[in-house]
Amino acid sequence: MKTPLFVSAAALMASLTLSLLFNLTPLLIAVGCLPAAAAVFCLLRFGKKPLFALALAVLVLGFVYGEFREAITAADPFAGLETASLGGRVADDPSPRERSLRFRFRVEDVDGEALIHPVDVIAVTEKDADVGYGDRLVLDGSFLSSETLNPGSFDFETYHRQSRLYGVFSALYGGGVTVAERGGGQPLLRLAYALKHRFERSLSYLPQEQAALIRGVFFGDTSGLSHGVNSVLSQSGIRHCFAVSGLHVGYAALFLGALGALLRLGSKGKTALTAVCLLLYAAMTGFSPSVVRAAVMCLMVAGAVLLGRERNAFNGLGLAAILLLLWDPLTLTRPGFQLSFLAIFSILILVPWLKQRVPWSFPGRDALFVTLAAQIGLIPMLAYYFHVVSFVAVLLGSFCCMIVGAMVALCFTALILCLVAPVLGALALIPCGLLGSFILTVATLGARLPFAYLYKGDFGLVWLLAVYAAVALIVFLPAVRERRFFSLAAMTAVFVLFSLPLSFGGGSGLEVTFLSVGEGDAIYIRTPDGSDYLMDACDRRGGGETYYTLRPFLLSRGVDDIETVFLSHNDDDHSGALPYLAADFELEALCFPAAAEGRFADKIAVAEGEDAAVATVKSGDVLDLGGGVRLEILWPDADSEGEDNDLSLVARLTYGDFSVLFTGDVEGSGLAALDAGAKENAGLDADVLKIPHHGSKNSFDPAFYEAVDAEAAVISVGKNNYGHPDDDVVSYWRERKIPCYRTDLDGAVTVFSDGGGYEITTFRQSGG
Repeated sequence: MKTPLFVSAAALMASLTLSLLFNLTPLLIAVGCLPAAAAVFCLLRFGKKPLFALALAVLVLGFVYGEFREAITAADPFAGLETASLGGRVADDPSPRERSLRFRFRVEDVDGEALIHPVDVIAVTEKDADVGYGDRLVLDGSFLSSETLNPGSFDFETYHRQSRLYGVFSALYGGGVTVAERGGGQPLLRLAYALKHRFERSLSYLPQEQAALIRGVFFGDTSGLSHGVNSVLSQSGIRHCFAVSGLHVGYAALFLGALGALLRLGSKGKTALTAVCLLLYAAMTGFSPSVVRAAVMCLMVAGAVLLGRERNAFNGLGLAAILLLLWDPLTLTRPGFQLSFLAIFSILILVPWLKQRVPWSFPGRDALFVTLAAQIGLIPMLAYYFHVVSFVAVLLGSFCCMIVGAMVALCFTALILCLVAPVLGALALIPCGLLGSFILTVATLGARLPFAYLYKGDFGLVWLLAVYAAVALIVFLPAVRERRFFSLAAMTAVFVLFSLPLSFGGGSGLEVTFLSVGEGDAIYIRTPDGSDYLMDACDRRGGGETYYTLRPFLLSRGVDDIETVFLSHNDDDHSGALPYLAADFELEALCFPAAAEGRFADKIAVAEGEDAAVATVKSGDVLDLGGGVRLEILWPDADSEGEDNDLSLVARLTYGDFSVLFTGDVEGSGLAALDAGAKENAGLDADVLKIPHHGSKNSFDPAFYEAVDAEAAVISVGKNNYGHPDDDVVSYWRERKIPCYRTDLDGAVTVFSDGGGYEITTFRQSGG
């Protein structure tokens, strides 16, 4: 039995997957497992296949363990609560964000009543709140909604569930923080966080962007990186360099080994030093699965050397998986865990396969094979989870990994020096920051290369399994594996086919989706010939609305370029995300009302910087969007005057007998002009109406509504302090029994039309 731990880990993963899929009562589990347990005992005692018996035993016990852990999981103690007073302790090192402080908070009592089972939430407080790990606090505030309201959006609810979190609690905006007791917590974590804070003092001497890059490389904390930088890292395929993994731990072990040799510690001393330092390093990074996995593997290799035993990387990988899954079975469902172990497994399996296929020696051969093996294993999973696949990573991977190694060594040097004085630590971090800036420059240039990356919005679970099945057959099937050039050609063919679109064109009709982007507008249009358009581009919010809502939605729809972004007007809640959008997707053209051209200087600069065409429109213009879809501009005239909202673009989209009227934030003189035009038979009728200005009281115009004579209405609205939507607006449609959809309540609202009839679905209605 050369790989018992790896086989046990595989069996444990299978059994935990079964326990997540099938929710059975403990009694049924016990009764059902008794015969299986007896069979396992007989195999272990009398059988001749101990590895199979071990796998079967772990499969049975793992299923029982998974069901038991789920059975004792605490029920949500906050169900139905909007505001509360929570008492408990800070459970990790608070992380400063742009305008707030975030940390994991162990809740021990709610509104003064103690919980039987303490649970964790993410707490958000003022950025200058004086709190630290282990402090006992009383937080007054409200729970924030983390419900997913758009297709493809980051699923915070699932992420929280996988992380054993029971929501996000904000002490901002009228809430408060009271420190009841200082200190507490685990001594190991207190020591690790104290070292981290000392390191942070050295970082404070560096420029902000360089400091953020170092935090990403050394701690895996990318909260300080802009969404634009994160996109570049994904597109260039070096995102893993900024998520602490086996790469970083491996370099850390090399540095610590060299330090031990310099101090003349001997084999046992070096192993002890490495073990202690890696434990502290894992604590500083939050005990992420990738760090724990790599640390366990490093220590197993070191232990094998000391004991004179055979090294087995598969057993190290298996032991790390077992420890993590026994600690929390839900770790199995986290993409980070899956990607981390998949990367190492791919390297262990595919590097020998590549060496057999390409036996010739050349400089950098091993580094290239490791990068290729990791990419072969990760590309399908990255496409499935994130819809982004980087091909330039093969060119940049090995080079950037070497730079990361130098940065990790410099960071550990700085960590030692900062114990003497933070300014000494800064001396080691200055070259480290320059290396980080160099990596970012290389990544930016790499992402701009032709065919550097690919957006795969059409890659589902069936395709994922099909690709991995094909790779497995090529690597393990003797008839293929033993034919060197044929197997290489087959592997190449799999990924060439993978790169091709799995669906072509736009389907059989028109799609219009009113996205739920808070208090703002973003409307996606896909024509029957597959062209993609946007009407407005939501709020900037530091790029958050783009990064977590608009961008993932477009990726999930397979969008890689946008024909035209139409901006109704230049308010931030309709146009603010354009810079972030243009950085992620190829923008062909930008279009806005001619009457307000002078107010779009900043957006024109963005478009010109991306080599996108800039066009203006006026009432009377008719644009052909392709596939039989037309956009009629109804307002404003070229010489119209007024405030931003008065000059908001009003346009009617038509496809056959179907039409939808987009109104932006039009009100005041704009609505008056449209009313007057309707009386002169200019025509405003449409099947679906987008209510102006988020349903504000200024948008309530019965004459306008009657002129449109819509069969359905949509209000794009989010949590706000303006009273949107106004009661009169909502009552108008309710009294007439005409469906009025709200993006804050219904989520994304999608209209499909074949040019004759149409169908409206909402994200909540479809079950998300």
